[in-house]
Amino acid sequence: MKLKRALSVFIDNFKTSYKLLLYKLIVLVVFSLLYTAIIYPVIFHLLDSSEFNALYDSAMAFVEQFLNGHMEELSQLSITVKENFEAFMILVGSMTGNIIWGVILLFVIFIVQNFFFDLGNFTTAAIINDKMTLQAKSPFIHTFIKNFNKACVFAAIYAPINVLFNTVVIILSYLLFFFALSFLPIIVQIVAFTATVIFAVSFKKTHIAGWLPAVISGKMKVFEGLKYALKMPGKNRWIVTSDFIVLNLVIMALVVASAVFTLGAGTILAVPAATIILYSYKFVFYFTENDAKYFTDETTIVKPKKEHKLTREEFFKGEQ
Repeated sequence: MKLKRALSVFIDNFKTSYKLLLYKLIVLVVFSLLYTAIIYPVIFHLLDSSEFNALYDSAMAFVEQFLNGHMEELSQLSITVKENFEAFMILVGSMTGNIIWGVILLFVIFIVQNFFFDLGNFTTAAIINDKMTLQAKSPFIHTFIKNFNKACVFAAIYAPINVLFNTVVIILSYLLFFFALSFLPIIVQIVAFTATVIFAVSFKKTHIAGWLPAVISGKMKVFEGLKYALKMPGKNRWIVTSDFIVLNLVIMALVVASAVFTLGAGTILAVPAATIILYSYKFVFYFTENDAKYFTDETTIVKPKKEHKLTREEFFKGEQ
């Protein structure tokens, strides 16, 4: 039932995906320039080196002689290619310190990029909340400015934790299935790796599903909302986790299908749309657990079995 209602909320808020897409594209362009500024000097230094030029020339000569059928010269050329490759790797090894610091800097910038993405996600969640509680059509920029301070606190906490969690899960799952269990058939490794990552991410989402709704709709402080959210799933923990698994599988299928059948064009819109459907479910979950009424579209209101009548003070505070 939650999934069905979340789908209705998603459809009712679908137009917001265009605004979120524009915002994320702007952020992506800005940070792409930062990534380029860090990566380009290193790549240029390697590509402009005599070691790389020698490797490239010998490799091209090997390919040319192979295509021309001059097999007698391939033995000597293969030795030359090997020697040039070893010389190039020595050059790369001499830059290990710079490369490590560059990777660390890129990782930090990636976290900052996700911080700005989460500001947009917070804004989108606030727009969904306004639509579900009042059927209000809140402007993106106005909502962004209105919630900026609280969104910054939320993003500063969530962005690094989320990036680190996902990174650790992916690395550990990769090491487990592609190294420790390398004897398994490759298709089994891929399926097991994908299933493990999806389950871990869904389990994480289950325990913080109510965090953002509690902050936005429940008017809680960020840490208070997190503490509240961690207690929310309760006996419904595995039901909520299974719902997130279904949503993540559907999202993955849509992203892959859009990439294949639209030559990647549809993927651009699929990403912000995925954000909206996930937040739609989180708000449906939050309102359901708190016995609050909400709109799933302009004409449909979901009411709790025992509706709580708001006092005048509660109404103007925006409580459910």
